[in-house]
Amino acid sequence: MAEAHCRCGGLKGMEVLLRMAAEADAKLVRTAALKLALALAGKAPVKTANGPEAKAALQELSDWWKKEAGRVQWDAAAGRFRAK
Repeated sequence: MAEAHCRCGGLKGMEVLLRMAAEADAKLVRTAALKLALALAGKAPVKTANGPEAKAALQELSDWWKKEAGRVQWDAAAGRFRAK
């Protein structure tokens, strides 16, 4: 649902993905949410979706989203959010 919401231009979908990547009980869910959130934001994927690299990527993405959320729009052709 979060992915569909993002692909329709909904900002709340990205917020859900970030929350899932940070807080989901299942490692599989956290991993999938992080990979998808990075892709939908046009950010580089992580080699491993757990450990220090993943934690740093999630923090960087969360910080970026907090800063840019009010200025992004969905680019359907690119399949990601872009700053206006």
